[in-house]
Amino acid sequence: MKSKIKAIAVTGKGGVGKTIFTYLLSKHLIESGIHPLLIDADPTMSHLQNLLNLDDPTTSTMESIRKRIIKVAIQGEENENQKVAENIDSIVSQSIIKTDDFSLLVMGQPDSKGCFCASNVLLRDVISNAITQKYDLILIDAEAGLEQIHRQVMGDVDFIIVVSDYSIRSIETANSIANSADKFIDFKKIGLVINKKMGEFDDNFLAKIEQSGFTILGEVPFDEVLMKAEQSGESLDALDKNSVAVKAIKGISEKMFSSE
Repeated sequence: MKSKIKAIAVTGKGGVGKTIFTYLLSKHLIESGIHPLLIDADPTMSHLQNLLNLDDPTTSTMESIRKRIIKVAIQGEENENQKVAENIDSIVSQSIIKTDDFSLLVMGQPDSKGCFCASNVLLRDVISNAITQKYDLILIDAEAGLEQIHRQVMGDVDFIIVVSDYSIRSIETANSIANSADKFIDFKKIGLVINKKMGEFDDNFLAKIEQSGFTILGEVPFDEVLMKAEQSGESLDALDKNSVAVKAIKGISEKMFSSE
């Protein structure tokens, strides 16, 4: 499957299920013949990495790359600093976890107090870097909320997917994300996904979406099988293709790529 869409960012309010959405979307893309670079951009917890059943890459995260650069800058000689600057692409490339089906880059948690600003800046540069050009597609599981939008971490994405659950507050957060994206990001398309849908939308909820001006990209029904797998900590790899969530996300993916 060839496409003009080269980078997708999945955003939304915390707790709406964006990481599971990202994971199931990645599974469909892989089945479609795409080898994606997945970026686990949540600095608080590497949920996507855990869903992928990968060991903790404590020495291969954006944070570990940042610390390595700082260490050389402080302790190294001038020629060593130059060497790091010239080989930053190689350093980042070596930190990408590679499998037959996908590659993964993890944000990672800082070891000391302070904000994630520096790691976010580095991540922004990586997303727009030549390293990523060799991949069919970049799929980013973004940090919840607005931080990475405001810091233009997603500055070069083609498609922003804003995931919301069936709540007014989640739609309000989605609207804030869209407004910030308009100000800070040069994206091409944005769409809203309503996750964990139960029953028909009431009038107030529909009115809130209409006020936001969002295009609804798709709806993912509440999936009891998925919920039980999450509660028990079971791998989602075993989810049947007839799962209502799997089928809905497949339809959303096909709609995205058919409308480009």
